[in-house]
Amino acid sequence: MSAGNHADDLLKHRQTTERGPAMETTTTTTTVDIATAANYSANVVVEELLKRDQGMFDSAEILAALDLVDTALSLATDADPATLVTLSEVSAAGRAKAAGQPLLDAPATKGGLLLDLWAGLESLR
Repeated sequence: MSAGNHADDLLKHRQTTERGPAMETTTTTTTVDIATAANYSANVVVEELLKRDQGMFDSAEILAALDLVDTALSLATDADPATLVTLSEVSAAGRAKAAGQPLLDAPATKGGLLLDLWAGLESLR
């Protein structure tokens, strides 16, 4: 075995050793991470609806926000049960109202449903 080949073998071994562990890093996603992301997404949508200044909301927008809220609720495994029940009731009432009419009055929706949803989502954090 020549000295050149041995040096090449040592260099290859060192390069493999130095880069091996760095290439093997993994990312773990937990249920808590997913629940936090769902809550964040629902909260962002509700906050954006609260910021809007218009006379009416399209019911489809409210129903889409309620879908996100329901997802956040289903993933909130470590939240206070009473808070979950209250937020579920608010969501169900909002869904019943939005499903029954194509447009919702913005002031009433903001003052009731959206503020209640926002407060409930904040309490899940």
